[in-house]
Amino acid sequence: MQGRIKTANAELLAFVLDHWPNMPKKVPVTDELVEALRAEQLRTGLMPKRLLATMEIVPEGLSAHSVSMWLGKRVKQAKQEHVDAVLNAYARIPGDKS
Repeated sequence: MQGRIKTANAELLAFVLDHWPNMPKKVPVTDELVEALRAEQLRTGLMPKRLLATMEIVPEGLSAHSVSMWLGKRVKQAKQEHVDAVLNAYARIPGDKS
């Protein structure tokens, strides 16, 4: 994507343009997101592995390692579906960690 290619195969271009809207949406892993996740960890006492174990449905590709990567700011983006699933899972957990 350095701007060197000026033409594209019309059939391949049509395929990409047709499928692009269905690609998973990505969101930036911001300081605010990391702070919200850490606050939920403190509130619930659940680290990523235990949190995912509480989820009835874990979106394909979401793992405790992925969430840990967000928390460590080792990735710049995450799938919107994954972020929403994690935040919703934390929201369903009572705050008493005793």
